[in-house]
Amino acid sequence: HNELVFACVEARTKAFTSPRLIVQQRKSDGTYAEMDGHPLQMLMNWPSDDDDGDGDGFAEAVGVSCDTAGVFYAEKVRSSAGAVVELHPLNPTKMSVVPGAGNTVANYLFKDGNKTISLKPEDVLVRRNTNPKSRWLGLSPVAVCLGTVDADNAQTDYVRAFFNNAGVPSGVLKVKGTYTQEQTDAVRSKWRERFGRNWGKQHDVAILDDNAEYLQLGSDLNKPDSEIMRAISESRLCMVFDVPPLVLSSYVGLPRSTYSHLT
Repeated sequence: HNELVFACVEARTKAFTSPRLIVQQRKSDGTYAEMDGHPLQMLMNWPSDDDDGDGDGFAEAVGVSCDTAGVFYAEKVRSSAGAVVELHPLNPTKMSVVPGAGNTVANYLFKDGNKTISLKPEDVLVRRNTNPKSRWLGLSPVAVCLGTVDADNAQTDYVRAFFNNAGVPSGVLKVKGTYTQEQTDAVRSKWRERFGRNWGKQHDVAILDDNAEYLQLGSDLNKPDSEIMRAISESRLCMVFDVPPLVLSSYVGLPRSTYSHLT
């Protein structure tokens, strides 16, 4: 639900799928020659009937899964001769590891609702990000920057609340006398209708008589400086994903751009 995280994952995925996969064979003179039509190349270019034939769908699944879950799983489908002829990506959130003796994998379990499928280790392709705290769980960039993501989301919610609540986060409308709950609700509704975002008059001028006074309780968008806070969140998120802010056309990157990347 965070735009910048989505953009980072998309940028990394596109970069992941850009290089053309080739298989080379070492020649007697020490040089390498490309081998067209090698089974491995054919498998990666068309891992299953669900893929579009260029392998991008499979490569995208690898990138997105590793960036969001820290690990990628795919089931190997073998021919009668035992050769791997298909690869099917698996949802990492539904996979679990059954440890075996000697810190090895006994088998993998795929759980989907009440259905549980046991898969042999040799029938599962695994790509796992290094996690210093776990042998079996990969560490994803999303997990690392959850605090910054939450702060960025909070600022987005703050800005939304700012415009949805008459241009200020919160305030008190003081009136003289005692109001019933019905009168209070009516005044609040009238204020929101007159100065709320839905009517496009959130910056209009309010005129109050001697019987009413408006007191602002929250800070405005300049306290603290929202521009600096937004830039800090964006730069920290891009840092974790190792994606230059300019590549994403993010706010923190554009002011420092020479736009040379567009030529």
